[in-house]
Amino acid sequence: MTNTPTPALADGGPAFPQLELVAGERDGHGDAIEAFTVATGGMTLRDWFAGQALAGYFACSHTPHMNAVGREEAEYMYRMADAMLAARKGGDA
Repeated sequence: MTNTPTPALADGGPAFPQLELVAGERDGHGDAIEAFTVATGGMTLRDWFAGQALAGYFACSHTPHMNAVGREEAEYMYRMADAMLAARKGGDA
């Protein structure tokens, strides 16, 4: 299994985006006539959800995690993240 979301789910976009001002057309003086912001950078929402699932996994004292997470557990966290992204859209993972 790879750490890539299914095409239908995508990655949810940036979890903590930084807004970047994008200037559109400019007037004869170089001032922006139109400007808008776009969200860029940061970890994806999918990564954030997987990290939160991992934190919950370690927070549970009866989970037999033995202070380590292997590939199988990490992939499970991403499957949970995919389910969370699907739930936000009203679908199934």
